[in-house]
Amino acid sequence: MPNCLILFRERAATWMTMCLCIAAAPMAARADVLVHADGRRESVEQVARDSKGRWTRADAGRRVVIRSGEVALVVDTNGKEWVTIPDLVEGPETPAETAALASLVEPRNEAWLIALECLTGSPTRGMHDKLVALAMGSNRELQLRGAVGLTQLRTKESVLTAARAILAQVDPGARRKSASAMPQVREILRRCEGAPEIFAAGLKDKDGSVRFSFAESSLHGTEGAIEVLIADGLKASDHHLREEAATELARRGNDSGVPLLAQMLARKSMPGVDDEDLMRRLLTQEQVEICGLLGQLDVPLARAALEKALKSRLEPVRHAAEAALAQKDA
Repeated sequence: MPNCLILFRERAATWMTMCLCIAAAPMAARADVLVHADGRRESVEQVARDSKGRWTRADAGRRVVIRSGEVALVVDTNGKEWVTIPDLVEGPETPAETAALASLVEPRNEAWLIALECLTGSPTRGMHDKLVALAMGSNRELQLRGAVGLTQLRTKESVLTAARAILAQVDPGARRKSASAMPQVREILRRCEGAPEIFAAGLKDKDGSVRFSFAESSLHGTEGAIEVLIADGLKASDHHLREEAATELARRGNDSGVPLLAQMLARKSMPGVDDEDLMRRLLTQEQVEICGLLGQLDVPLARAALEKALKSRLEPVRHAAEAALAQKDA
C-alpha cells in the first residue's frame, strides 16, 4: 500500500475532530447530513449558518465550525443541498501557507503532508499557482507533493488541476502515489465541470492502482467503473484496497464484495490502529456504514451478517443492524 495512502488514511481519522469551537449562533437552516470531501456521510444535529456565513453544528452543547472543503456538502432535512466547497481567494500568502510550502519542498521532510492541513478553508490563488508549478515540474517527488497539495486546497479548480496533473505524470511510481489522494476529494471532483472526461481517462490508465483510485472517485454510473473496482480492487493483493473496493461497490448497489463486508462487520478491531479510543470510533463508523450498505443488498449473506451484528459489543452497530434488517423486511 503506498505510504501516501496510508498517511491519508491516518490523517482522515483525525480530521473529524479538528473543528474549532465558537459561540452559539442563531439557526439559519437545519440539516441532517454532512457529506465530507472523501465521501463519508455524517448524521448531525442543528446545523446552521452564523452571521459570517460559516456553517456550524451542535456538538455536546457547543457550536463547532464545519470546515469548508473538508465538508463538501450540507444536506438539510428537506433534502436541499448546500455546497460548502470554497473558492480560491485573491490575497497575500498567509504565514501558514508559507510554512506549508517550505515544508513541501524540503526533500528530507517526510512529514510534509501534515503541514498541508492548514490549506483548507480559505485557499489563495498564489498558493494554488505555486503548487501547480511543482506538480507540473520535472522533479518526481515534487510532482507528487504538488499534486497532493492541490487536493488539500479543497477547491474545484485545484482538485481538477490535480487530477489532470496526476494523469500527465510520466513516472509510474509518482502517478500511482499521487492518484491515491484522489478518493479523499472525490465529492469535490465529482462536482467539477470536466470530471467525466477525467474519470474516463483515469479508468484507462496503464497502472491498476491508478485505475482503481479514479474508479473509486468516479461518479456513480460511470462506464467501466464497476469492472475496475472488481478487477483492480476486489481482486487486489492489498487487503486495504480489497476492503475499499467492497465498500465502494456496495455504495453503487453491487453485491460482489458482500463476503468481505461480512468479515469487516464481524471483526473486533481495526488493523493498524493502536489507540483504543480511536480504534473504537473508527470501527464503529465503519461498521455502522456497512450495516446500512448490507441493508440495501438483497443477498442471504447480507442478512446473515446483519443478524450476527445484532450481538455486537458496539451499541451504535447493534442499532444500525436492527435498522438495516427492518429496512429489508419493510
